[in-house]
Amino acid sequence: MNRGHRHYINRKATSSQPKRRHRKPRRGAGCVPVITCGGRKFIPIVLGQKCWGPGIKGKQFYSIPKGGVEPGENFYQTAVREVREETGFDISCRHLKFLFNGGRCVYYTLRLKMKGLPRLFPSDTTEIAKAFWLPLDDVATFLEEVEQTPMSFCNKDLQTFFKHHLHNI
Repeated sequence: MNRGHRHYINRKATSSQPKRRHRKPRRGAGCVPVITCGGRKFIPIVLGQKCWGPGIKGKQFYSIPKGGVEPGENFYQTAVREVREETGFDISCRHLKFLFNGGRCVYYTLRLKMKGLPRLFPSDTTEIAKAFWLPLDDVATFLEEVEQTPMSFCNKDLQTFFKHHLHNI
């Protein structure tokens, strides 16, 4: 069975049951930790690489830490796990605040003050190539540079965050 399709055939269906059933899109959560260090604010950005589906293996994109909700998790737990997996940065769900709903993904923010920026290292390098801290006052330059490269943002959520929700953090 090809898992890349949004539907599958129910081989045990009777004549009164539909033979095709569409799979519900997987919900996700993400977090934008905002670190104040040396009078500047920074957020983590990940450089991901798609490794699923025909013709898109190895395609790179920029994103904020996010991912799908695993069975038994809530959105807060997913956001914390994804930040840890994609950046190596450990956070607590205790201080997460709702930031915005990006359709299939709910985003939170967390504000911290630190003396130095922690080193970021993704735990799964097959999915995330690298993670880095982006100063918030460099966002406009970053967006311009990315638009001039063949790389694209993972989805509209990151663009929505930069254009409409950045002022909330």
